[in-house]
Amino acid sequence: MAKRTFVIPASFPFRAMAESLAQDKTFVQDAFNVLRIEPPVFDQLLSGLGLPRFLDRTEIRDVVVCTLGDGELADKISRLIGQLSAMVQEAEEPAQEAMHLLRDALVNKCEDGDVEQRSQIAVRLERLILEPPGLTQQHKAEQLASLVEVELDQAQLICDVRPVFNDDRTEIQGAVPISRLILDLTRPDGTSVRTEVGITEAQILELRDRADAAIRKLDALNRFLTTPTPVLIPRTSATRRPES
Repeated sequence: MAKRTFVIPASFPFRAMAESLAQDKTFVQDAFNVLRIEPPVFDQLLSGLGLPRFLDRTEIRDVVVCTLGDGELADKISRLIGQLSAMVQEAEEPAQEAMHLLRDALVNKCEDGDVEQRSQIAVRLERLILEPPGLTQQHKAEQLASLVEVELDQAQLICDVRPVFNDDRTEIQGAVPISRLILDLTRPDGTSVRTEVGITEAQILELRDRADAAIRKLDALNRFLTTPTPVLIPRTSATRRPES
C-alpha cells in the first residue's frame, strides 16, 4: 500500500510561494510555454475552459488537447493549469489577489526573458486560472468530498481455516473457518492506519447485500441528478469509479 507522507496545510500565504515560483527554473520554463500559443488559439482555449463543467485534471487536459492537439505542448499547458490552479485555490489570499502576487513576482523577481515577455506570461496565466469558473467549482467539489474524516485506500477480505488440535498438540481433531476484514485507511493528516476485524459468514452476506443496495442507491441518485434537469457531477475521490 502506498504511504502518504507529504501533507499540504489547509491554506498558506501565497506571497512567498509566488516569489519562489518566479525563481523556479522548472516553473518558469513551463510558464513560458503559454507564449507558444497563438492569440486566436489562446482565446479558443479560454472559451473551451469556460464552458459549464467541473475542471478536474482529466477535463483540463481534454480541453487543452481538443484545442492544441495531443502533443508535448498540450501536456505542459494542462499540467501547468492544474498545478497552478491547485496552489492558488489553497492559498490564504483570494484567487485574484494570489494571481496578482504571482504577476508582480514574475515581472520583478524572474530573471528569464525580458519584462514584456514576463508581463505577457503573467496576464495569460491570470486569464487561464481566473476566468474558467470550472476550476473554482472543482475545488469546492473536492472540499466537499474531503469532508469525510478517513479515506479508504484498500479493503481485503481474507478467509482461512484454523485447525483444532488435541491437548497434546499431536492430532488435528477439527477445523474452524474464519474470516478477517482488513481496512487500510488514510487519516486527514495524511498518516496511514490498518484496521483488522473478525467477520462472520452471516456478516459477509449482510455486507454483500448492503453493498448491492448502496450501488442501486448511487445509480438512482445519479439518474435523479441528471434527469430531467441535468446537474453536473464532478469527478472527485468520492465519485470516481474504477475503469471497466
